[in-house]
Amino acid sequence: MRWHFPHSVLDPVRTLTTNIGIEMGYASGEHQQALFATGIVLFVIIMILNATAQYITRKR
Repeated sequence: MRWHFPHSVLDPVRTLTTNIGIEMGYASGEHQQALFATGIVLFVIIMILNATAQYITRKR
């Protein structure tokens, strides 16, 4: 599959989570390691968002 950058907000895209779910079934070696690294990046982003949301709601 050839990937490309979207030129518009309405262009179809594949999210990182979807990419992990679709490709993990046949991934091996470095490809599998890259998918795990993507999962770790997503985990860190979610942790930062949750910590920020808790900080904002506790401040009120």
